[in-house]
Amino acid sequence: MRHTPASKRRLVPCLERLEDRLVPATVKWVGDRPTADWADFAIDVGGGGFFTNWSGDQIPSGNSLVFDDTAVNHFSNNNDFPSLSVQSLSFNADGYTVSGNALNITTAAGITQSADISTQLNLGINVAVAQTWTAGGLLSVDGVITGTGNLALTQAAGTSGNFEFSQENTFAGSITVQSGQLFVESNKALGAPNFGVRLRAPLIFSAPGGVNYTEPEFLILDGGPLINGLGATTFAGPVGPTYTIVDGAAAWGPLAPGASDTAHFHCEPSQ
Repeated sequence: MRHTPASKRRLVPCLERLEDRLVPATVKWVGDRPTADWADFAIDVGGGGFFTNWSGDQIPSGNSLVFDDTAVNHFSNNNDFPSLSVQSLSFNADGYTVSGNALNITTAAGITQSADISTQLNLGINVAVAQTWTAGGLLSVDGVITGTGNLALTQAAGTSGNFEFSQENTFAGSITVQSGQLFVESNKALGAPNFGVRLRAPLIFSAPGGVNYTEPEFLILDGGPLINGLGATTFAGPVGPTYTIVDGAAAWGPLAPGASDTAHFHCEPSQ
């Protein structure tokens, strides 16, 4: 039998399974490292790997991040990656506070609360694409929202989900308040002007001293009211379709709430 020399043997190509080479698509916060930093790690000298604060000792980059009640520690944690992109954020347990460097969210899944819980995001969020954010309790964003994607804000089924925007946001996209309530606590919280905010659920100005809203943001009242909850509020933007202001001043400002009426400023369709 004639044998082909090894140097002339034809190599048959084979495929390596992709899932053997990629990190998991979903990574959970474990919090079992000494610090609450997202990038905290230690080298496993004996095993050749390393330990992190994340499930499977993974790195969160490019994944969907989940924060639930299985975490060992550090419900208040810190994104210390200088430039991190993730697919989405999901919060399934109460009391998480996330601070640190700005985070880039790259898929339509956006940010989700699955239950009636409180979540505090004290870091910037870049909306890279059109996204849906879902609140189950209170989803509070106290970092600057940037990017170009449109935002749809929805309430998780069977919950009392609300949103709170506290900073002067710069993102150039529209907002649709589909369900729940959006609490606005600062001027420019609705992002760059002229992209439009559609209200199918309430938008409430809720800063204790009122909000002097100077950006010409266009509001479309599509079944949801515009409410002044606290302080004296002014609003520069137009409202459409044609609406009549009731229980409030005859112009957009100043709008002072009544002593016992926290929903003093309220727009309703013209008759």
